[in-house]
Amino acid sequence: MSKKTIYIAGLGLIGGSLGLGIKRDHPDYEILGYNRSDYSRNIALERGIVDRATNDFKEFAPLADVIILAVPIKQTVSYLKELANLNLKDNVIITDAGSTKLDIVEAAEHYLAGKNVQFVGSHPMAGSHKSGAIAADVTLFENAYYIFTPTSLTRETTIPELKDILSGLKSRFVEIDAAEHDRVT
Repeated sequence: MSKKTIYIAGLGLIGGSLGLGIKRDHPDYEILGYNRSDYSRNIALERGIVDRATNDFKEFAPLADVIILAVPIKQTVSYLKELANLNLKDNVIITDAGSTKLDIVEAAEHYLAGKNVQFVGSHPMAGSHKSGAIAADVTLFENAYYIFTPTSLTRETTIPELKDILSGLKSRFVEIDAAEHDRVT
């Protein structure tokens, strides 16, 4: 598979650990990161979690083959709205890491409708009492459930491609409807 550019918005525990997991199986992928705080950005750069980092969410979005929104739910929804107005790569895969899915899936289907993008909701079911890029751990998602919630913007190839990109997480991938996810989690 060709080299990809992955953009992770939010370089905390989840985003940082995703970056490390992607790098484990795909050391040639370029990982771009966004974080508001200088502290987490600098740590992510120092630890090699990301290759480049910005404090401007819009800066790296047009460069990405995959965009992972690892930020709180309200911010995820607002970033989906922003992404709808940016000049993104054709067929870019957009996903998130939120613990509730229905609001995010509905926002994605609303804001990204008619755009040449793919969207699938995601919920990596792992965490820690620690936070920030300093706590990022390549083993965080090992054997944990990583849930995908397909949407009207998910293609047949979207989830298999994400599974390949995220193979280094060593997670158990599961597909489930967004509403069902929110009922059972």
